[in-house]
Amino acid sequence: MGAIAGSLQTSERKSLRLLILSSSFPRFIGDLQGHFIYELAVRLNRNNCVTVLCPRAERTMEVESLNGLSVFRFSYFYPVRIQQLSQDGGMAHNFKQSLFAKIQVPFFLLSELFYTAVIIRKLQVEMINSHWLAPQGLVAAVCHKIFGVKHILTVHSSEVTLIQKVPFGRSIANFTLRHSDAIVSVSEHRAQELLDFVDPMLRQEVYGKLRVVPMGVNIPKVQGDLNKDNLRSKYAINTKHVILFVGRLIEVKGCEYLIRAMAKLTQNKADVLLIVVGSGPLEKQLMSIARQNDLESSVRFVGAVDHSLIPEYFTLADIVVVPSIVDSSGFQEGLPVVLLEGMSYGKAVIGTETKGILEIITDGSNGLIVKPQNVIELEQKIRMLIDDNELLQKISENARKSAEAYGWPVIIERYASIIGSINLQ
Repeated sequence: MGAIAGSLQTSERKSLRLLILSSSFPRFIGDLQGHFIYELAVRLNRNNCVTVLCPRAERTMEVESLNGLSVFRFSYFYPVRIQQLSQDGGMAHNFKQSLFAKIQVPFFLLSELFYTAVIIRKLQVEMINSHWLAPQGLVAAVCHKIFGVKHILTVHSSEVTLIQKVPFGRSIANFTLRHSDAIVSVSEHRAQELLDFVDPMLRQEVYGKLRVVPMGVNIPKVQGDLNKDNLRSKYAINTKHVILFVGRLIEVKGCEYLIRAMAKLTQNKADVLLIVVGSGPLEKQLMSIARQNDLESSVRFVGAVDHSLIPEYFTLADIVVVPSIVDSSGFQEGLPVVLLEGMSYGKAVIGTETKGILEIITDGSNGLIVKPQNVIELEQKIRMLIDDNELLQKISENARKSAEAYGWPVIIERYASIIGSINLQ
């Protein structure tokens, strides 16, 4: 607390003072964890008016500046190295996998609430943008009620499913939504799930506050900025085709089924390499599946990489696969940002028949759709693209055009419009 309090005493803010609450945020420049929240915060920080509060991780500072952003990190369990709730894998995954993570929930909630209240008072915060319905949304709703700060809630993915499983979940959701001035959902289906879950008496009020605004992506200004041949040499790639997976290695991402599809492709002599970018609790298990299927030379795990290298991997790829599933707890993604990123690079994308992906992809036009967990169909669709260059080019071109609607300049103006309308109330 000392470092944070000391920094707050000397902090100055201009324009509207906005606090962003998130359980996931980069630990350092280039970190992929929560990078979309970082991108949003940086773009909203036009007048040095944005502060971020997020959980602390090992080897991170309590107070720092990242690209002009004031970032405060709170601890909720000691020592920090045994904090589990917000660590790799994400809160929803950790909550369902670990009893110890469940035990940490009240400590997280109280700590986040305490630090939020301190920052509000010290920095005279006027508005909070909370990410995920709980715990951040609940914390911001309490502060909305106590301090009268404006509150914009952003709903992403699994929290709508998760809150239905916790005691008093509907009451928590009702309170949080009632004490939100605006509610942003990253996808249409999450917005509908939210409306279906809340008390009928509250639905009309919530509907009036709802806006659907996905997270944005950086649209490369010029295709071919990075020389593909040079990159193939740099990464020692000798196969004809490169397939790319980017994401946390957790159940809902469905990477296992892509690896099993690779086994079928290689058995049928396809000249392909799968690059898996990302880390997570299933990494060892996925590597084991690759070894069991003799895929050591056909599946390359590169782990978590610096965000600055992500453009190189997208440039290398011929096909980007997003094999998302509905996991064993009923969770599914809201709208996978990596799908939009792949499209923005003009890559042919393959996604699964999950609600968020179906909002973006029209099968056979700007991408291909397969049923979740269907290894045979996934192998067939990959084969279809590598065997038909004309189809691959058509889908790649349409994907690039579709992605323009999700570029950060478009998305940030929509956020700015919501903030402006709330600020005038």
